[in-house]
Amino acid sequence: MQKEGYKMYPCNQTYQGVKQRWVLIYSQAAYERECTTLDKRIEQLEKELNKRTKSLEKELFSCEKDLQLSVKKFSKTLQYHRLDYQIHQVYQYESKGRPKKGESPKATQESNKKIMG
Repeated sequence: MQKEGYKMYPCNQTYQGVKQRWVLIYSQAAYERECTTLDKRIEQLEKELNKRTKSLEKELFSCEKDLQLSVKKFSKTLQYHRLDYQIHQVYQYESKGRPKKGESPKATQESNKKIMG
């Protein structure tokens, strides 16, 4: 009595002395619809992730610990993606333009070199 594209699994169970009959139904069409919907949702989240990672890549941090806290906070918001990142130092000099030979940087800040979701 099963139709094409459907599967049925009847199950009898007793719960607190009450007999119950459960029927689980699987629909191939519903499964395919759900897969399409999930793929679209993952694509949307990936676009949003790319926007957010670009803004995080541009942000400068005073120390590596601050950067790691920010990345950890950001990665907790992710559902379907995993975050990999690299850290590099950005040197800041007193004057604009190319630094003079032998000039040491005024400050160093940590930055995300590359974030991949």
